[in-house]
Amino acid sequence: CSDLDQIYSNDPSLQKTEEKFILLKKQVESKLEICQAYAQLKNEIETAQGDCQKLVSILNQNQYLQNAQKPFIELKQTLKKDVQLCAQYQQLKHKIDAARSDCPLLSKINTENVHLQHPEGMFTSLKQQVVNEINNCYANKTQEQINSAKNDCKLLQQINAENPYLQHPQGAFIQIKQQLADDIQNCITYQKLSNTIDKAQLDCQQLKKIAAENQFLQKSNNKFSRLKQQLDNYQKNCKRKQIENIVNLCPGERPKKLAPELVIVFDASGSMAFPPDIYKTRQIEQKMAQANLGLVLSVLARGQQFAERQRADLFRRLSPASQSRMQGAKTAVNTLVKKTPGDMDIGLVVLKDCPGAKKYGFYSPSKRQQFMRVINKLNPEGGTPLGNAIRKAGQMIDGVNKPATMIVISDGEESCNSNPCAIARKLARQKPYLTINVVDILGTGAGNCIAKATRKGKVFTANNMQDIIKMTEKAASTAIPKNCRK
Repeated sequence: CSDLDQIYSNDPSLQKTEEKFILLKKQVESKLEICQAYAQLKNEIETAQGDCQKLVSILNQNQYLQNAQKPFIELKQTLKKDVQLCAQYQQLKHKIDAARSDCPLLSKINTENVHLQHPEGMFTSLKQQVVNEINNCYANKTQEQINSAKNDCKLLQQINAENPYLQHPQGAFIQIKQQLADDIQNCITYQKLSNTIDKAQLDCQQLKKIAAENQFLQKSNNKFSRLKQQLDNYQKNCKRKQIENIVNLCPGERPKKLAPELVIVFDASGSMAFPPDIYKTRQIEQKMAQANLGLVLSVLARGQQFAERQRADLFRRLSPASQSRMQGAKTAVNTLVKKTPGDMDIGLVVLKDCPGAKKYGFYSPSKRQQFMRVINKLNPEGGTPLGNAIRKAGQMIDGVNKPATMIVISDGEESCNSNPCAIARKLARQKPYLTINVVDILGTGAGNCIAKATRKGKVFTANNMQDIIKMTEKAASTAIPKNCRK
């Protein structure tokens, strides 16, 4: 067009008035018009690339393309191809936009569409778009995985090890990789601190130390604020929960100084020589009563000592020591001692004669054999100073700063002019975490008021040898965890 314009403007021949020059000038004007129209049309087509509607409009409405002549024939053919490619472009772009959150589908489009394998023209920008969409999609998915696994350290580590985009991160994955490393470190630190706090929830001094020294708990507005709140709650309720829950923990799970206290109040009065069966006891009492007349004659004939020996021999025959309440109680206590955790001391108070019971004190785990020897040497004799025994046992135990259980194993009522019920009530007021459980041999009910005086106290009735063993173990359940025997 530039050359034609130069000829038209500057060639002197075209200024001549002869007919042949006038005709030549018209030919140049016509060619110049066509050339300019061609250039303008070509520019319009190039400008409209990617705009299918505009390309179709040019194809259908441009006058030079309706009955195309050279050079518009080739341009029209090219435009038809452009319209066809544009339709494919728009269709592909719609598929990409629709698959924006479907990473595998985006990847499939990228690898299978022919226009994206060796992109040209308008498909070059579309290729870049789909690559960006794929990266963004997997970045978002990875971020979602990380967010959902915030408190699962193993899962975070698995994502870090297995996600292919994080092995050699580029673009957005560089920041995600760094964030993930921070999340993993924070998660591990959080879990360790959480476990430390949980483990120390019954150790008030340790909780106080953690609160004062841990740097993560000093910061505000982070994920550790929840742990700080948990720690604050533990500290507020520490003493109460410490005392209430300490019996559910085994040695190693609780501080030794907080282990529950256990005191056995052992009835060694004379009635413990009878069998634990009420019917057998009545039969023995009847036979002893029947033998009294003969014993009176023995006193007259041979003296008091001889008569007493005869009475004792008869009683041993009627109620062997191996079948007595005393033996049942000994077996029960020996069994209990063997099952008592190794961080607990066991106290002993024995009631066997008026006016008062005997306090033996506490036996450490290393002295349990000595404790059992003391129990096994006891013989039934005398009265039942039950109130005095409970008072002395109460003097031995804490029940304020640590839980305490008193197990009263007895077959009868107070016989030494004391008031065990009033004594138990007073102890309960002074020691809120004291529990008195009563193993009531024969079910006399004499110990009901004693057990009821304390918040969790119970009465366990025993009617035979096996009952005494079972009920003693149940009575110890407020001091000894079920699955903890060491």
